[in-house]
Amino acid sequence: MRILAKAQAGLSMIELMVALAISSFLVLGITQLYVDNKNSFLFNTAQIENQENSRYTFMILDQELSKIGYRRRPDQSFEAAFPAVSSGAPSGCSFSAGQTIALPSSGGGLCIRYQPRDGNERDCLGNLPTSSAVPSTPYTSATLTIMEKFTVDASGNLLCAVGSNAAQTILSGVSDIQFEYGVGPATTDRLVETYTATPGALPIRSIRYSALMASSLNVRKGGDSLTLSQWKTRYPSSTPNTSSSFDSGQLFQVAQGTITFRNLLQ
Repeated sequence: MRILAKAQAGLSMIELMVALAISSFLVLGITQLYVDNKNSFLFNTAQIENQENSRYTFMILDQELSKIGYRRRPDQSFEAAFPAVSSGAPSGCSFSAGQTIALPSSGGGLCIRYQPRDGNERDCLGNLPTSSAVPSTPYTSATLTIMEKFTVDASGNLLCAVGSNAAQTILSGVSDIQFEYGVGPATTDRLVETYTATPGALPIRSIRYSALMASSLNVRKGGDSLTLSQWKTRYPSSTPNTSSSFDSGQLFQVAQGTITFRNLLQ
């Protein structure tokens, strides 16, 4: 009896190539999906970072700038409450008699001063005043005037200096900040007529500030940032415009706010 050998069957070359093609498409699709999800996550993270930094920036500025010109005795003149000062102030800051907001002599930023409301009034660095300098009885003169200076350094940090002490970082991710000052006539009406970057000798009664936030993540894949381009056009002398290595693919966002100095309108 003849025993017939059973023929062996397998994949043909065509079937193998089709299987490889299908698996390749699946791998490419899964890889692309992973990359897209990762990029979306990084973009959202950078956007949230900018939003949170802008909120904190404006919280700090609103909190501190609203104190400008505060006097413990409202019946006291500004000249008596705030005498002329040059020593003991933050670097680059000086104030004439009655002046409570000034521009630094160089480097940009903003100089302010005010009297502490009470012994629990913290400055921009969270420090309490010396207890003996602030009487516990309301509407009595204080022997202390708090002077602060806000600037942004080349590393994108918002700095605050109190008195003659060295400036400290209070927030990162702020690439630049620009101020426009609301000025008006030196009359008893105390109006704000226009905003300017160079107030000169005109009294400043409000301020408009714009902050350029930059994420710590480089999420842009090539191409220029429209936000950064518009910022450079709006503020030609700003740090982003003068630095050739400023843009490294960060996500930029502009935040703006305005505050009126109610203590100077009374």
